Amino acid sequence: MMRLLPFSSPDRLAVSGLFFLNGFIAGSWSPKIPEFAHRLGIQESLLGWLLVAFGVGAMVAMPITGLGISRLGSRRMALWPAVLACWMLLALTLSPAVIVAAPVLFLTGIVLGTMDVAMNANAVAVERRLGRPILSSCHGFWSLGTMTGALIGAWMIAQTGLLLHALAVGAVTTIILLNAWRFVLVDPHGEAGAAEQTESESKSTSLKGLLSSPLPYLLGLVALFAMVPEGAIFEWSNFYLRQSYASSAEVAALGFVALSAAMASVRFLGDFVRNKLGAVATLRLSALLALVGLALASTAPVAWLAILGFGLTGIGLANLVPLAFAASENLPGLPQGLGLSIVGFAAYGGLLAAPPLIGMIGEHLGFGPVFMGLTAFMAVVLALASLARYADSHKQAQ
Repeated sequence: MMRLLPFSSPDRLAVSGLFFLNGFIAGSWSPKIPEFAHRLGIQESLLGWLLVAFGVGAMVAMPITGLGISRLGSRRMALWPAVLACWMLLALTLSPAVIVAAPVLFLTGIVLGTMDVAMNANAVAVERRLGRPILSSCHGFWSLGTMTGALIGAWMIAQTGLLLHALAVGAVTTIILLNAWRFVLVDPHGEAGAAEQTESESKSTSLKGLLSSPLPYLLGLVALFAMVPEGAIFEWSNFYLRQSYASSAEVAALGFVALSAAMASVRFLGDFVRNKLGAVATLRLSALLALVGLALASTAPVAWLAILGFGLTGIGLANLVPLAFAASENLPGLPQGLGLSIVGFAAYGGLLAAPPLIGMIGEHLGFGPVFMGLTAFMAVVLALASLARYADSHKQAQ
């Protein structure tokens, strides 16, 4: 029988620290974006293409990361990119022209995308060790990191300037990384498992698993359909509240605030709910809440009810991607990291591609019908809810 670690074990705290670090860097970048465009002398259209370079870099990295994890383990694949991640904001701050900024953004996407897949794989390995879910709370730490990074970043940029802010982010994240480094779990399904398998056997197993099983692609669909509504609300809830309800700028901003606050809060409760109800029931409940929230937001007669709908949507969306990630790491016949890389690729693809497509549709039909149409995505997630049973494989360690 595998020994269970205490609930507050060092490897759990360490991987939570990696999630916070990743989110803190992403959040710290947000308040720098307007200055970034101004300093480079570019308009919003070119800025949009530059930001796409970040998402493309992350998506390119994810399939490669899955293969790397299956051979090297999630610990190495998370820690070494994290070293670079700590200082990518400084590199962006010092980029003197578009020709430099574009490849730096692409590299930043690769670094953070690699770390993203690997730290999720490591969190699932810790779940197996503990015999209980932790992945939702890890995503909660990521959300906490983004909010902390954005708030502190906005204040520091105004008070101390861009360079000192970037140096401070690098120093703080390096300290977090150094404290977490030796406690990050050496996952037995990664380094140890890879050592027992030849390179040709590893490639053969990976290819056979990918070709013979639809499971990682169906879980990728769950992640994709969970991320599309999040990206839609992030990009277009402000426009929707202004156009449909004549809301002020302050009120219109509350749509995404409600979504973000709900997601961050509920993720810290997700592991408890999943442990009590099981992964399948948790996913069904989450998808149903998101469906109801989107329906309310799209048909509300007044703005505050639409904002409430966005908040309810956030409660539902909060744990869908963590559940899909956890399930993908426990799929039979796939080495560690490979299923997760496919699901992560789909999730990033949804977040990257959906907002501009939704914008074009919303321009012609209005955003109310668009948000109502997204309820169909949640209906598909409900239909695929039984796939979440693989997320409960951590219980086998008990």
